[in-house]
Amino acid sequence: MKKTMILCALTMIANLVLAADQARIDINGQAQQITLQKGDEKNVYYGNGSWLEADQRDKHLMASFETSADEWRDFTFSFTPSKSGVITFILLGQWDETPENRKFVLFDDITITGNILKNTNFDEMSADNTTPKSWIKQKGATEVVKNSDNGTNAVKVHCDAPLIQYMTVEANKKYTVSGKMKLVK
Repeated sequence: MKKTMILCALTMIANLVLAADQARIDINGQAQQITLQKGDEKNVYYGNGSWLEADQRDKHLMASFETSADEWRDFTFSFTPSKSGVITFILLGQWDETPENRKFVLFDDITITGNILKNTNFDEMSADNTTPKSWIKQKGATEVVKNSDNGTNAVKVHCDAPLIQYMTVEANKKYTVSGKMKLVK
């Protein structure tokens, strides 16, 4: 009985977290079979790619954060790779089964241990002026916009319009990622 009550409570909490407006960052180590250990920060919902084969889930880490359209919010999370290699860092919004419920999110001022990501303030633009330099627009309507708080660039991403960058990591080194996020109204 006690286990059933605990399971019900955890399910209700998970549903509340998933119902909130969220920003999401994925770290993908699948290409080089790099297992990713999640951090222990509070106010972060960690998950793995449930759509992946069971032996690949620990190589794809999702960090989701409750966000708001009313104000910029700080976020922090960490991960530790099992071996050295190249992983994919992906900025995106929350996924929802109903495409109309997938919302755009703004990211700005991202930092990571060791400064291994480039152009994390999105101020340098590619030659065609459509994508931040060092970042790859995977598909969709990703765009650069002005951060109304500080006048610098921010990126506007979506679950179906992510922005990615490849980065080299060292085995068993903890990486801490932080920055600012805001839901697009």
